[in-house]
This record gives sequence, C-alpha cells and structure tokens, in this order.
Amino acid sequence: MRSGRSGQPVGYLGVDPTSRYGARPRALDVCSLVAGAGNQWHAWFWTWEWAPGPDAIVVEAILPELKQARCVMIDGPQALAAPGRRLRVSERQCRAAGKTPDRLPPADLRPYGGFIRSSVELFAALHGAGLALSPAAVVGGVNEFYPGDGWRRLTGRRLPVKTSAVGRKLRQDWLRRFGVRFAGTVNHDQLDACLGALLGAAADGHVAGLGVARLGAPLRVDRTGVLREGPIVVPCRAEDGAPKSGVVAVRAR
Repeated sequence: MRSGRSGQPVGYLGVDPTSRYGARPRALDVCSLVAGAGNQWHAWFWTWEWAPGPDAIVVEAILPELKQARCVMIDGPQALAAPGRRLRVSERQCRAAGKTPDRLPPADLRPYGGFIRSSVELFAALHGAGLALSPAAVVGGVNEFYPGDGWRRLTGRRLPVKTSAVGRKLRQDWLRRFGVRFAGTVNHDQLDACLGALLGAAADGHVAGLGVARLGAPLRVDRTGVLREGPIVVPCRAEDGAPKSGVVAVRAR
C-alpha cells in the first residue's frame, strides 16, 4: 500500500476502504480529525492506494500514520464469521448490507465479494504487523465501524442516500454539530471516513454529547490463525440517555 499524505497532521483517523480487486482499484479515503480551539475539530483528508490483488497486502508505508493516531476506525469487516455462520453477530445487530461469511468470498462475487475480501485481508495484515485490533478501550488500536448504521444512530433517523446532494449536506451538517470544520468540498466517502474519525475522538472522551458502544461478539483468533467475529463501534448520543462521552457500553451476544 502507498499513502498520499503530504504533511497533513495525524489525529483520530477514519478510513473508507474499497475493493483492491479489479483492473483499477479506487483509492481509500482517509480522514484525520485534529483538535482546534473552542471544541472544534479540523478535518484533513488524503488517500491510501492498494497494490493490485491478489498479492499479500504490505502495510509498512501506512504504519507510521496508524501508530501515530490515537484511534483508528475502518469501515469494513475485520474478520470472518464464526464457523458455520453466514454473517457475523455485529453485522446482524447493525443490519449491515454486506455480510461476511465464515470463509473468504470470491473476489468476483457480487456485490460485496471483493470489498469484504479486501477488508478482511487488510485487518489481517495490520494484525500481523502488531497493531491492536478492537481493543476493549477502543482507543489505542484499530477498530471497525459501519456508517450505514452509524449515521442512523447519530441522527436518529434514516438519511437520504449518501450520494445525493441533500444526503451529503445533511451528513456534513451533522458533523458540524459536533464541532467538525471542513476546509473545502468533501464527497460522500470522505464524510463516511470523517464519521469514523469522530467516533474515535468520542471514544476517547473528547466529543461533548457523544459516546460510543460496541456491538457484536469479541474478536478472536482461531486455531489456524484466522480472525473471526469482532465488534462494530457505533455512536451513542447523550440525549438518548448515554453518558456524555467515552466508551459508554459494550454489548456482546
């Protein structure tokens, strides 16, 4: 992998991944939220680029950013389902569109095969590089979030499709409510990445009125070294009865 970062500061990172399979893989959008004056957050953006699949993912180029970040959130499955299951517990609880089975799907399986495979392989590479995946405190490691469910929990309703002008505006307006400031125009993938970065800051107790919870079963490594299950981090608003900030609940079923 290669990073397109060019001097942007590293704070709380959110990552919107893509499929690395195909002739011309799209780059991954990365958002860094850095604290500013007056409870504001400055959003910085850059991209990571895949090396073409199916070669093993090499993550050395992005490790400095990941290690410098206080918390990292990636919008993609971190592991396979438990043996014999067609999806993970966290995906069922979050009603995820993509469902990760108990073995890697073919990259050409429509519509999510290449995306699921790429994300699971990325998390495995990060695990192999010694990074903490889904730590109990959320901060200090690499976690999974799912914007499809996250926006609904953050706003209390289902928003218009994210690719529409009104959908983008509403998402950006909600991020601004929690202090995020943008330097220019942002697209829907960058907004998803920004939501992940905001959840990282909220987990660390630095976003007034917003905390996080973890849904799903704990991440585990089976006897063959394969990562399975793992929680998804979701937002919890103080107005919904949660504490003001930080990791407010851990639910595993």
